[in-house]
Amino acid sequence: MNEYIDGLCSFDEAVSKIKTNTRHYAKRQLTWFRAEKDAVMIDKRDYGHDDDRILDYITGEIGNA
Repeated sequence: MNEYIDGLCSFDEAVSKIKTNTRHYAKRQLTWFRAEKDAVMIDKRDYGHDDDRILDYITGEIGNA
């Protein structure tokens, strides 16, 4: 957005850059987490996108650790 505010690009270009950079950041995060041996990936689809069920799973795992 700084480039847009400074007049260096259009609003649409700024939004496009934000979307692209956000996707790249998310990919780097996934790469980092996959390399962590103790990280547990949770797919919300496995829990019907129910945050309470996910929380129950997480707190149960912590309690068993």
